[in-house]
Amino acid sequence: GRFVLDGAIDPRVSDEQQSINQLAGFDLALNNYLKDCVDNNVDCPFEGSFWSAKQEVKQFLLDMEKQSLPTSTDRELNIASATTGLIMALYSDTYWQYLSQAFSEAKSGDGTTFLRLADFYNDREDDGSYNGNSFEANIAINCLDSRASAKPEAMAKQNSKLLAAAPILGRYWQNGALLCDQWPYPVAERPESYSAKGSPTILVIGTTGDPATPFEQAVDLAHEVLADGFLITFKGEGHTAYGRSNECVSKAVDDFLINGKVPSKEPVC
Repeated sequence: GRFVLDGAIDPRVSDEQQSINQLAGFDLALNNYLKDCVDNNVDCPFEGSFWSAKQEVKQFLLDMEKQSLPTSTDRELNIASATTGLIMALYSDTYWQYLSQAFSEAKSGDGTTFLRLADFYNDREDDGSYNGNSFEANIAINCLDSRASAKPEAMAKQNSKLLAAAPILGRYWQNGALLCDQWPYPVAERPESYSAKGSPTILVIGTTGDPATPFEQAVDLAHEVLADGFLITFKGEGHTAYGRSNECVSKAVDDFLINGKVPSKEPVC
């Protein structure tokens, strides 16, 4: 009878806008990584300013479109695995050290760490097997929840918005509607309301630097969508907060789940 939503989204948002919101979240995470790297990290692979570091990342990805890098495995790093590895490392600031290592290696012509990050994201083992079917499940779930138009003119319009939202990563966020275009089942019927009216208080946790589920959607879910929502804010980086942030978050959630206690005011942790 007690419900906590961590890394929440606003279910009213369209598929097209969800994609833009998520891209903006990863763009923010990339900016935060680069700022931290050039300002605070003695092992930062980028020299100069934040802006020059962004230009280096952009150029690295453009170069990867035309070439591949050898790795310590029998596979090479290509643009697909490079972007996947980059996205993987932006899910948490605890991964930033590996992203710096990946860029340092790539500058010397080695794509191993980028490939390792991509494999970790994809649940791929060294023998080529996979630990689960999370990607297949995501396709099934997302294509039933909602889907954008795959008409060329609609995708072209969406592609332009994505590039405007994030000039670097938006280039690799194109034509997303194609994923569900051939899905053989219709979109599930939406409920009349997402308010959960009559339910006990529902806790919603939002992380200010969350790249995958941007903080603003948690705010809207708690304050506008749910009839009785309660927001816990974690001021930090990474996707989700419970179990990986601080005692302020964990104590509030544990006290709610175990004892049914809601804090006297919405905490900012």
